Amino acid sequence: MYTADELAAMAAAYDPARFAAPLVIGHPQDNTPAYGWVARLVAEGDDLFAEVDTIDPLLADAIRVGMYRKISASLYLPESPANPVPGVLYLRHVGLLGGAAPAVKGLAPVTLSEGDGVAEFEEVCRKQSEQGDPVMSDQTPELAELKAKLAAIEAENASLKAAAEAATAALNEQKRAATHAEHAAFAEALVKAGKLTPGVAPAMVATLDYLAESSADFAEGGQQEPLVKVFREALSALPAVIPMGEAAADHSEAEIKPIGQMSGHEAAALFQRDPQAFRRAAGLTE
Repeated sequence: MYTADELAAMAAAYDPARFAAPLVIGHPQDNTPAYGWVARLVAEGDDLFAEVDTIDPLLADAIRVGMYRKISASLYLPESPANPVPGVLYLRHVGLLGGAAPAVKGLAPVTLSEGDGVAEFEEVCRKQSEQGDPVMSDQTPELAELKAKLAAIEAENASLKAAAEAATAALNEQKRAATHAEHAAFAEALVKAGKLTPGVAPAMVATLDYLAESSADFAEGGQQEPLVKVFREALSALPAVIPMGEAAADHSEAEIKPIGQMSGHEAAALFQRDPQAFRRAAGLTE
């Protein structure tokens, strides 16, 4: 085992900004995949503790239920060319061990702190050399189960994302349909008011729909308003320049009932709206 002085020097030399040791499963040669990162090392006599500031939630659950009961560590030796701080021992990674036997016997169980969500590793094993120790395979049954859970969560997230996008598209289509109906009613009111001819109304509705989709703004006097709103207000403010008879002339004679089939209110309204149509309905035209 290492001495208390060696452990203290190792804790003092550890610097995540220089090299952050990952939390891994087994002893992968390339230090991946990482399921957490060691934030700092704390030496207390003959014990060395590693505090992990981030840890995968699924792995945290696996630790709590006892899937990983032992821990081991890979260290850069002081003379190693890859050592981030040459001259002292430096933590390369912390490995969680499951059902397979650890490379060094007698390691204490790993515990997960419930208070702050960090893993405390109660003993760091000695690694004789970078290549000399047995390497734990990261293809354990526990890791396979963890990967399967992660894949299931990713698939569920993708499904939820697709459903949310479809719902958003349907809602946008409903909004567009409601806006189009509102614009059509507005144009029809302009036609009835003599401010717009029936033939121009469809083009006006299409223009209003386009302006509503573009979300363009109109700035005047330091204030900005949606361009579609300003355009509608401008159309509403137009004077009635189309004679009512001209607007009504778009109706065919077949659509006008004879006076005898009209109520008094209908006949009066027709006379006010289109005197010529009234004369035809009353049979007064030659």
